[in-house]
Amino acid sequence: MLPRTGFGEPTNNALAQRFYEWESFVKGVGWLYYQHGNAYSQLIRQAKYDDLPATARYLARCAATEMATTEACSDFFSDIDCLVPVPLSRQRERQRGYNQSLFIAQGLADITGIAITRGCLLRTIHNKTQTRLGREERRKNVEGIFSVRHPERLQGKHVLLIDDVMTTGATLASCIRTLQDVMPDIRVSVFVLACARRP
Repeated sequence: MLPRTGFGEPTNNALAQRFYEWESFVKGVGWLYYQHGNAYSQLIRQAKYDDLPATARYLARCAATEMATTEACSDFFSDIDCLVPVPLSRQRERQRGYNQSLFIAQGLADITGIAITRGCLLRTIHNKTQTRLGREERRKNVEGIFSVRHPERLQGKHVLLIDDVMTTGATLASCIRTLQDVMPDIRVSVFVLACARRP
């Protein structure tokens, strides 16, 4: 059985608490608990590294469908204006051939009908992978790596940042900081397929 988080209250769960320091942050949820090596974690890893992006889209569709019938999250998407996948650097996207977060966004869009906005949040620095880094190393590794283009497309909107796995939340926090610095009136929420039990 998949280790579902049960979502919890979107404004008060372990994932959401990680981003309380940012004024623009609204709410956040993760679908599964992530534990390296488990069978379900291998699905997410395959979607990311093994040229199986359709798996990411399918898992996101499952998550969005479950959210619609979960009391705490049934209206999670109702006030979201657009879906914003966490971007990869150009180099990494060329190497991999796709951005798995975009396919997650497509799966959510399939169920919710919310539009995906690309090309506004950019990863302008090709940083090293976060996989084997500790909490503080992760934070430093993602400092200043994102930028915003065409801010008028996101100005005043409630955007949903989308990623595959959240461990410490350093990457998502860097995204939120970047968006908030450029657009103080933006509202930002977070969706991940999986998160560590103690983000």
